[in-house]
Amino acid sequence: MKKILVHVHIFYENLYPELKACLLNLKDYKCDFIFTFVKENKELESDIKSTFKNAKVEIVKNLGFDLGPFVHVLNEVNLGDYSYVIKLHTKRDIPLKGKKDWYTGSGWRDALLKFIKNKDVFDKVIERLEKNPKVGMHGPNICTFNKKTDDHFSYKQALAYFKEKNLPLCNYKFVAGTMFMTRADLLEQIKKLNLTQDDFESPDLSHEGCQMAHIFERLCGFAVISQGYMIVDCTYGITYSRILYLLLNLKKFIMSSLITVRVTKKNKLLIKVLRIPVFAMKLKNNSSK
Repeated sequence: MKKILVHVHIFYENLYPELKACLLNLKDYKCDFIFTFVKENKELESDIKSTFKNAKVEIVKNLGFDLGPFVHVLNEVNLGDYSYVIKLHTKRDIPLKGKKDWYTGSGWRDALLKFIKNKDVFDKVIERLEKNPKVGMHGPNICTFNKKTDDHFSYKQALAYFKEKNLPLCNYKFVAGTMFMTRADLLEQIKKLNLTQDDFESPDLSHEGCQMAHIFERLCGFAVISQGYMIVDCTYGITYSRILYLLLNLKKFIMSSLITVRVTKKNKLLIKVLRIPVFAMKLKNNSSK
C-alpha cells in the first residue's frame, strides 16, 4: 500500500481537538497531512506541526465551504503517489429545533467520523478496502444518499452539471457531509475537470439552493459509482453494510415522500404529500430593485 493523503479543512477552530484525536489513530500508516484554514491561527498551526511532523498548513480562500479547499489540495498533489485519500473537516453541530434525531447536534459528525475515531475500526476499514478492490469509497450508510433520497432540486442541478461536462450519467450515490475515505486514483476523473477554488461561491450558511459546493459534494460520489466501484460503510461487513444501506434508504425515501416543502425557481411555495402537489402559492418578491 502506498501513502494516504489526508486533507483536513479547519473552519470551526473549536472542533480541531476532536479531529486531532481521530488523526492520531493513523500513526501506524504513512500519511501526508494537508491542513487548510481560511484565516491564520499561529497557535493551532504550531500544534499541528508539532503533532504531525510532515504536515503542511495553508491559508485558502473562503470559497466552497470545505469542497473548494479540497479542490485546491487535489490540484497540488500527484494522486499517483497515494493509495487512498481521507477528507475531513470541522462540521458544526446541527441545531436541535426541538426534536432529537440522529442528524441533530453532533450526530451527523459522529456518524461521518466513526471510521477513524477508533484505531481498531480504522484498521478494519483499511483491511476491507485492501481485500475488496470493488469498494471505492467508505461512507457511513446513514449519511449516504442516492437519486431517490437526494434533494430533488440539487439532484437535477447535479445531473445538469454532469451532462454539461460530458460525464457518463449514472444513478450516483454520495456521502452527505463529505467526510470519507476513497481510492486516490478515482479522483483523477475530478482533476480532469480543471476546477479551481475560484469556481466556487462564498458559502451560504443557510444551505438554501444549490451552490457549486453542493454539486461537487455529489461529484465526489459520482466519481466512484460512474467508474464501477461501490460506496459502502466499511465499519460493517460488506454484505451487512449493503443490506443496512438499502433499509436506511427505504426509510429515507418513505419519510421524504410523506411531506415535502420547497420553493420553486418561479418563487412558488409548493407542498407535496406522497409526492402529489396539494398546495401552491406564489410568494412575494421583496428584493429591492
